[in-house]
Amino acid sequence: MIIHKQIRRYMKKYPDQEYGTKLIRSQHDYAKEVGTYGLLGNIPSNACGSVAYHNILCMMNRPVRYSETLSYIRRKWMFYTFLGGLDGTDIFAVMRLLRKQGLTLKLYVDKKRIPKNHGAYLVFFRYKDLFHGHFTAARYEMINGKQRLVTYNNYVISDDFEAYCKNRKAWFMLVWGIR
Repeated sequence: MIIHKQIRRYMKKYPDQEYGTKLIRSQHDYAKEVGTYGLLGNIPSNACGSVAYHNILCMMNRPVRYSETLSYIRRKWMFYTFLGGLDGTDIFAVMRLLRKQGLTLKLYVDKKRIPKNHGAYLVFFRYKDLFHGHFTAARYEMINGKQRLVTYNNYVISDDFEAYCKNRKAWFMLVWGIR
């Protein structure tokens, strides 16, 4: 895939940031530069959907370079972002991208009834008010002999989705199990 010129400039300016196929622990490690997410957005403030997508592909052993994901969204920002990237990623766009990779998604609404047997999870939650939403990717990992929920984008370890919801002070949460 050809890397978009704006993304190429960003990569040269900030060479220490992750553009490859590794899990991204925190999108806030990236520099705030307009045009790096969609036409008008930036990675730390607006790219949680693309980071969650990237991390899910890594978790499902289908790694794609993050620079390619950013370039794709930069070129097709009208179809994948809200307000040119300023208001983040379209929730249906993330689901479409995952399905294009051959993955299946199962929606869970009740945080108490989410099984721990999916390879990855796409999480969308609202906090503060109706307009503040966030995506993250999650999976269960063995930590100190106990199965714990690990969420990436903003690295947090919790017992389960209910605990994660409380930790993030979310008043609304949707979770898709990925296979």
